Amino acid sequence: MIPVAAGFVLASKMWGENVVSMTYIGDGGSQTGEFHEGMNFASVQKLPFILIIENNQYAYSSPNSVEFACKHLSDRALGYGCHGETIDGTDVEIVYDACWKAAERARRGEGPSIIETVTMRMRGHAEHDDFSYVPREELEYWQKRDPIDRYQNFLLEKKILTMDDITVMRTTLIEEIRTAIDYAVELPFPPAEEGLKGVFVD
Repeated sequence: MIPVAAGFVLASKMWGENVVSMTYIGDGGSQTGEFHEGMNFASVQKLPFILIIENNQYAYSSPNSVEFACKHLSDRALGYGCHGETIDGTDVEIVYDACWKAAERARRGEGPSIIETVTMRMRGHAEHDDFSYVPREELEYWQKRDPIDRYQNFLLEKKILTMDDITVMRTTLIEEIRTAIDYAVELPFPPAEEGLKGVFVD
C-alpha cells in the first residue's frame, strides 16, 4: 500500500488539502521493490507520508539476520533523504509520540518519515504455521513486553484507570465485536452482478 498511500497524498497536495497519510508494513514487506520505489517517490516529492515498519523479528520463518544487513530498518531513511527512527513498538506512549511528531513534520512540509517499531509476532504467520522455528526463550522475552499488559499496568500505576474500569471496557468491547460479527454473518450475499462493477475491458 506504500505507492497507493503516496499517490493519495500527492493528489491531496495537488488539491491543496493538508492531509497526512500513514500505512504499515512488516519487516519482510520492506524487502520488496514496491517499498523502495514508494519511499523514494514520497521522499523526492516531500509528501506528507508516514510509514510504520512493524519489525516483528520474522518474515514468515525468516529471521532478521537473513533479511537485511543494516542495523535498523529505519537506517534506510538516510538513503531516501527523509526522517527515520527506531522505537520500542511495545510501548503505546512512545509509539503515539513518534507518530504525532511525524505527522507534525509532514504538515510542515518536511516530507515523509519511516518509523520502525521493534516488536514480536506472537503467533504463526497464518493458522497453518506452528511457529516452531522461533526459540521458546525468545517468545518468553517478548511475552513479558506485551504492549496491552504494559499499558494496562501503566494506567493502573498512574491511577488513570482502575481494574474495574478495565473490566467494564473489555466486556463492552467484546460485546460490540460480537454484535458486529453477528450482523456481518447475517447479511445476505451480494448479487453476482456486483462482481462486475468497476471492471473494465479494453
